[in-house]
Amino acid sequence: MEREAIVAWVRAGATMLGLPAATAAAHEAEVVANLERLAAIAATLEAVDVDPSVEPLTVFVR
Repeated sequence: MEREAIVAWVRAGATMLGLPAATAAAHEAEVVANLERLAAIAATLEAVDVDPSVEPLTVFVR
C-alpha cells in the first residue's frame, strides 16, 4: 500500500470517528508509521507459501 493511500485512510478514519482536527493531526504521523509497519509484516506473511491443507493451531487460554 502506498503512503498516500495510508495517509488518506488515516484522515478518513479520524473524520469518521469525529476526532478534533488538532488531535488527529498530532497523531497522524505515528498512526501512519504503525500502519506501514503492519503492511510490511503482512506482506512478509503473505509471501510464505502455505499448503491449503495446513490449518491453524487452536490455542486455548485459561
